[in-house]
Amino acid sequence: MTNLVHILMATARAVPDAPALLDDRGIIDYETLAERVLRVAGALKDLGVKTGDRVLYQLPNSPMVSAFYFSVLAAGGVAVPVNPLLTRDEVDTLRYQTAAKLFVSSNHPEADLA
Repeated sequence: MTNLVHILMATARAVPDAPALLDDRGIIDYETLAERVLRVAGALKDLGVKTGDRVLYQLPNSPMVSAFYFSVLAAGGVAVPVNPLLTRDEVDTLRYQTAAKLFVSSNHPEADLA
């Protein structure tokens, strides 16, 4: 079965130097993006993310959110983006409703990881 991660990895093999994302430091090529995705996916697995686990994330709008999304998929998880403007209570409700295994945020650093 082909998913978005397979397509990303195939593109990274086919055209590793082609531009994939643009961030405040410049262009990120497909090879670098693929390496970052796999590194973060490994960290997510180390945190206990397994196939089908929901990963809630509340991150600022940036190209790196795409990389995190791919990382969740590569770890076998289900990516659940959360609006960065939501309050801690609203996020807690979503965590409960989605039964998220993990919550990643730049807005609520005091939040515990499920």
